[in-house]
Amino acid sequence: MISGNSKFLIGLALGAVAGAMVYKCASSEKARELFGRMSDAMKSKGCSAMRKAADVGVKVADSVAETAHEYRDKIHDAE
Repeated sequence: MISGNSKFLIGLALGAVAGAMVYKCASSEKARELFGRMSDAMKSKGCSAMRKAADVGVKVADSVAETAHEYRDKIHDAE
């Protein structure tokens, strides 16, 4: 029972130290600059990915519409 509590307290202390180190590094000016560059890169990649997805969606919709028109013409010709 005592061994379990000591492991918990050691883990808690190590987590607090690691969290303090991460906070200190993240609040530095260099980290903010790096985060800003990463954010800008993600936004530009996200926009191009959305454009590509929209283009693919348009192509698929055109293909489906074309197929639907072909079947409609076949049905009307058969009648």
